[in-house]
Amino acid sequence: GMWTVRTYVDSAHIAVAGQMGQRGDLLAGTVIRQMLDSLGRAYATTVTPPPGASPKVAQAFQPGRGIGSSNLAMPAQPVRPGQSWVDSTVIPMPGGSGTFRGRTTYRLERVEHEGGDRVAVISSKMSVVARVPVGSASGRGVVTGRYRVDLDAGRLLRATTDMTMRIKTDGGLGSERAHSVIELLH
Repeated sequence: GMWTVRTYVDSAHIAVAGQMGQRGDLLAGTVIRQMLDSLGRAYATTVTPPPGASPKVAQAFQPGRGIGSSNLAMPAQPVRPGQSWVDSTVIPMPGGSGTFRGRTTYRLERVEHEGGDRVAVISSKMSVVARVPVGSASGRGVVTGRYRVDLDAGRLLRATTDMTMRIKTDGGLGSERAHSVIELLH
């Protein structure tokens, strides 16, 4: 079936190489609501920025942007520690300007016990290709992830992702790096 996940951004830090950081936390108070299937794939995402924030804040959280998303798809069949599963995704970019394609290999590293709960430790590696026909822009990269999932409560405890992209545009070559941590606060 379908279920809804609501993520509230408690705090965030954004640093762009070579630029001064913004004063204050521009993302604090942002609410992300996602409709997910039983395997964790998002079918709809709604972003509500905090009062007074720029509407561009919401754009940073849209699918394919990597911020505020765990990017975790669960396996269709049961798996044991050491086993892997693959998931693919194709996300249209805003305005139909191109596509973001990813192929992720997940691996159940181990199952730990915390208190009376079983916690799955999962790793992932996604190969990413982005293409924008306008201006002949393209990008390739890798997103690695580490997840802790409470199997008994059915909830994500922590997700850490690191993205590295090489970007090619008519203006030249560039790169982008991002680090994201999502943590359940009790």
